[in-house]
Amino acid sequence: MEERQHLFSLVLPSLTRFAKAFPPLIEDILTLLTRLGKVAQAEASLAGYSSPKDFGLIAQGIDVVGKKKAKPEVTTAMSEDLVQRVKQTFAAIAEMSSLGKKAF
Repeated sequence: MEERQHLFSLVLPSLTRFAKAFPPLIEDILTLLTRLGKVAQAEASLAGYSSPKDFGLIAQGIDVVGKKKAKPEVTTAMSEDLVQRVKQTFAAIAEMSSLGKKAF
């Protein structure tokens, strides 16, 4: 999860320029952004979730089997930041594509 957020945080700014350079690919780029936005939103909503059944053990950092549980890789703030970046990129590309076409 952390790798995905790191990768797309670096790639998102260039997608706007890529869409401008290759207008036929705008629809595919917007589809990619839509899917990424859905995944990032799901991660943001689940990042702080823990099962009520095992809450006492998880709060102590112990897995149900009794092993030490690793800290969650993704924080809610990281996921929400990626969601906002995806929305901004989507809006920039949509605005650019709608303003670039002339009505006849």
